[in-house]
Amino acid sequence: MKVEIQKAGDCRVKLFINAGPEETRPDYEKTTGEYVKYGRIPGFRPGKAPLDVIARRYQREIDEDIRQRLIARFYRQAAESEKLNVANIVDVSDVLFSPGTGISFVLTADLVPEFKLPKYQKLPVKFNTVSVDDAKVAQQLASLRASLTRYEPTDTPVAEGDMVQIDYAATSGGAPLAEAVPDCGRLAGGTDFWTHAAQPEFVPGLAGVLVGLAVNDTREHDVKFPKDFPGEAVRGVKARYTLTVKAVRRGVPPTDETLVQQIGFESLDALQARIRENLQRDAEREETQRQQQEVSDYLLKKCDFPLPQSVVAAETQRTLRHMLGEMGQHEGVSEYVEKNREAILNNASTSAANRVRLNYILGAIAAAEKIEVGEEEVGRQIASAVAYYSARGEKDLTPAKLRERLEAGEGLALLRQDLLNGKVIEWLLADAKA
Repeated sequence: MKVEIQKAGDCRVKLFINAGPEETRPDYEKTTGEYVKYGRIPGFRPGKAPLDVIARRYQREIDEDIRQRLIARFYRQAAESEKLNVANIVDVSDVLFSPGTGISFVLTADLVPEFKLPKYQKLPVKFNTVSVDDAKVAQQLASLRASLTRYEPTDTPVAEGDMVQIDYAATSGGAPLAEAVPDCGRLAGGTDFWTHAAQPEFVPGLAGVLVGLAVNDTREHDVKFPKDFPGEAVRGVKARYTLTVKAVRRGVPPTDETLVQQIGFESLDALQARIRENLQRDAEREETQRQQQEVSDYLLKKCDFPLPQSVVAAETQRTLRHMLGEMGQHEGVSEYVEKNREAILNNASTSAANRVRLNYILGAIAAAEKIEVGEEEVGRQIASAVAYYSARGEKDLTPAKLRERLEAGEGLALLRQDLLNGKVIEWLLADAKA
């Protein structure tokens, strides 16, 4: 086998591989022998059809199988002999094969980058002391009380915090908004619509307009839809709204006794203690995440090197799928994505490049410090994921099924990568704090 290597980029090479007939013959004979053994030819028992008949019947399949086997074998040999640390095969082209001349092809590959690790011992990480004060506990308790508040009818004028039922209608330039802006939808008007008194949610600029009105009172108010309003049809449109109060409901928060009963605690003190405990845990988790991000940012700043573009491209696609999945199917998302396509792609590409670079850096530190991920850790993570999905309704999922699902794609490798990264960052934080 002859191998010629040409540099094709910062992390990319082209391998020109040529192997003679004496090197390709074993694979050729093995492949054709398999087709003779298992090929089905009418009029012949399995394994009894002549080679020339098999060759004519399965020539295309035989040639493709032989090419794939030979490409795989000689690529592995070339990578090993040339000591190439291949990250990804980008392309295979110019494949020529015949039993009499052997095989030649050009393989384009991205290589794992070579770089020098920065000093990673005793990183300058800031460790903050986390505590929860009484004000945060009181705020959380107030939010909890608000969530359990009952709204009861009242005859008094609308106050902030009330829920108000209204009829509303809009005009623009003296004409109904539905005529002036046909695509305005429910912004044109509605009946028996419930909204918050302090901040009606459906129209900008109506904050506080309903406060002070009694049942059957009517008020007019002029608004101008902002240029960034989600509904494109009404952007920049001036409209006059006529609002009539139909009913008012006022919140009645639960008493301390009722609150603790509804939540399932013995006393208000016990509830406050649990709130403090949860807030403390959340604050500690946020602080840990901040420390982890500080480590990542430091390593990325201190260690810059070219990246294999095919790896970055694949990670960019994963990032985009995740970003779009997070956005979901909310109203206006498609329009937002289309309008900001370039910015979204740039953000995804930047995030992906940073993540790929960090993977290489943390992998190099793991190798230097002999940090590894064991099968027990992988199993625990899979079991945890099964519990998560089961709690959300996927009842038939088992660790074995999830592992099989992950192995079918890149999931298991990505899981191992995440676990390894986490262990390395944990080691770096422990070393910095020691």
